[in-house]
Amino acid sequence: MNETNLFIRLESYARENFTTETLAYILQNDRKVKRSFLELLLAQRKEVLAAFGDYDIKTQPAYIVGRPDLEITSKNDHTRKIYVEVKTQSKEGEGQIQKYLQLRGYVAYLTPRNSDDPSLPDGRDGFLGHFRWHEVYSLIKVVSPHKVIHKQFLEYLEARHMGPLKPIRRGELRTAGPAVDFVGKLQELVQCVRRRVEKKYWTKQFGENAGAKRIHDDILAGDFYYWWYQPKSWWKKRTGFYLCFGTGFDFGEDRKREPKFYLFIGSDQNPFGRDLDSQLAPQFRKLCAEYGWKRAPDTSEYYWGYWKFFPLGTGDVDKLADRHAENVRLAVAQLQKLHIIDLMKTKIS
Repeated sequence: MNETNLFIRLESYARENFTTETLAYILQNDRKVKRSFLELLLAQRKEVLAAFGDYDIKTQPAYIVGRPDLEITSKNDHTRKIYVEVKTQSKEGEGQIQKYLQLRGYVAYLTPRNSDDPSLPDGRDGFLGHFRWHEVYSLIKVVSPHKVIHKQFLEYLEARHMGPLKPIRRGELRTAGPAVDFVGKLQELVQCVRRRVEKKYWTKQFGENAGAKRIHDDILAGDFYYWWYQPKSWWKKRTGFYLCFGTGFDFGEDRKREPKFYLFIGSDQNPFGRDLDSQLAPQFRKLCAEYGWKRAPDTSEYYWGYWKFFPLGTGDVDKLADRHAENVRLAVAQLQKLHIIDLMKTKIS
């Protein structure tokens, strides 16, 4: 699905804006979806829905208080407006929804399933509610699922874990206890490797960490636990790169196979990453050909970078941590042998 899906291939340029523009395009070109979206937003405001009628859509209109992602304006009455703030990964900006309520229209908040509600004082009459991407997925699926663009957009939402959750299966109930225990072990494994690597090795070699201060989980995105490291010298003016290790699935294999331990070097700045691919092409080719690294696909959650996967292994967690700390050390030595980290530092603008 990922290799042929237009939206997944293009979204790396700016996921949040890209997703907003795609939704706006579908709304502008499908009257049924357009009406259903309005009915979703105004389900608790029947009197407003009755008066609203058809509407025009703008993206990113500029106001003193900010740029709401979608502006919906009634064609019957141009003073009637709905502002939709869209999130796909980022959190609400400080007081963002409250600022948009100053525009004297209605405001809706559209996010993935696991996002927190916006911070608002009680009794803000113009707030329509916190809506989730799986609700948008469901209305498109019901109203107009067969058009190619719509189908690709639904696949894109599924791939980015913004579609509906799959039903709980009986087999999952039977294995739930062992699964929870296993996930806890993976979290401890990553923490143990961090203790063996961060201060004793990476800090001495590259400097104090300014990256993650805790172990993060990525379970909703389909992986387990990870930790990332980024000294200040690897980041400048919103451009930079980082090292990361964790537990998850090799993207080149069937996801039914066993999870792996991995080391990743990369950036969440796609233009920067694409430039590096071109500028350091001989080094990256050698990294993959001689040392078995893999370039992250364009569909990767981590945007741009290179992975080294290792069998996770079984046995005592502390002994596994010793093994994977050594794997991390050897993998970073491969990067150093090809001068990749030093070269990447010189490319930060």
